[in-house]
Amino acid sequence: MPRNIETDGNKAPPDRAGQEARPIPKGLCPPAQGCEAGATLGVAQNKVPTPTGLRLPRPEEDATPLGLWPIASRSPRVARASQPWALSQNPVGILRCVFILACLLCLAPVASRGADAPTISEAQGRALFVFNFVKYVEWPASAFAETNTPITIGVVAAGEFTGLLRQTVARKTISGRAIEVKVLAPDADPRGCQLLFIASYAQKHAGALLDKCRGLPILTVGENDRFLATGGMICLVKKENKLRPQIVLAAAEQAGLKPSSKLLAVSEVLKSRPD
Repeated sequence: MPRNIETDGNKAPPDRAGQEARPIPKGLCPPAQGCEAGATLGVAQNKVPTPTGLRLPRPEEDATPLGLWPIASRSPRVARASQPWALSQNPVGILRCVFILACLLCLAPVASRGADAPTISEAQGRALFVFNFVKYVEWPASAFAETNTPITIGVVAAGEFTGLLRQTVARKTISGRAIEVKVLAPDADPRGCQLLFIASYAQKHAGALLDKCRGLPILTVGENDRFLATGGMICLVKKENKLRPQIVLAAAEQAGLKPSSKLLAVSEVLKSRPD
């Protein structure tokens, strides 16, 4: 006689003939639903009853609750695709993604700036400084013949710097005044200029030119390390591969010039002339 399978006491409804149906384990479909397994429930086939919520065990493995499949039995990609909530349940994974994204966002701008950042020559840097000197220094009204008199920058032995300076100040105005660049000979009279730039090539003529500027509202600018000692007001020096102006403030103020606080903030202000 076939051996009946133990059940938890639940009975299936009687069949059409009025005969009592055999007990059906939980987790298996009843015979009325056409389950093939129901036709041979009374025959021992090495099957064990399956509690509700558990899948039928395979011959080669033990029963494993749903959602707790062995890691080796499921591909990581399948797990991610079938469980979209997996990342939200894994704070370590979230932090790792945030860290990678932050690195990418930080590196992208850096790479872009390194590739696209414009570079300027030392002469262009000097031209920009001279323009800013004109912009951030106030001249007395007596320095101009008329209210619309342009600001004149005189340059001595400047070479290519002259062309760069003209490009820098082109079509620019300061307090309604245009800016002009005038090339001067080493023995020329600098009167009529508001700023005089003496290149290092003309340092041997600097003493004579500065003597002609004495007592006049002319801002004298040079680039030789002996320029300030010779009597100049501002010297563009190169330190740590950067240009920085040195200003003898007392000399500029004696000439009636007023450097702004913005200019002094980026300059090295000297209380006296260097020896």
